[in-house]
Amino acid sequence: MKRAEAKIKPEVTGGERKEIAAAIAAAAIRFTFIRTTPEKKITFRWDDALSLEGDSAPYAIYAHARAHKIFEKGGKGKATGKLEPAEKEMMKKVMALDAVVAESARQMRPHIVAEYCLELATLYNKFYNACPILSCEDEAARQSRLASNYAAKIALANALGAIGITALERM
Repeated sequence: MKRAEAKIKPEVTGGERKEIAAAIAAAAIRFTFIRTTPEKKITFRWDDALSLEGDSAPYAIYAHARAHKIFEKGGKGKATGKLEPAEKEMMKKVMALDAVVAESARQMRPHIVAEYCLELATLYNKFYNACPILSCEDEAARQSRLASNYAAKIALANALGAIGITALERM
């Protein structure tokens, strides 16, 4: 649990810190096993399972927590129809969630949803870095980005939830 606690921002303290650390540790273990296909041998390493650099539950959970923080500050926004390339690419992935979950269930292979979580988190991070949201001066673009942020937040929460992982709002 101490390793998971090291992934949490210092301003989170007390009981909340312990709850978040427990959720991250549980998610790291679950995700490591779920994202591996049944045919592959699993080698569990805490450093890999708790990495914020990608291919881990904390990576996907952190993307959700980041999207949630923006949602708290800016709201849901309003889709305007004009999307930046990174935003458009992310929204295509958001819209694929239903098909991904259906295919995962049809094949009885949860790793398909786990991979979706990682791909969406990566696309969200690209969007976040390429398209300033809260500091955007163009109000129409800001509203569109807030709507895209909210859509990604919901999709990440639902995808993580589909594989039994809590999408934390703070990390």
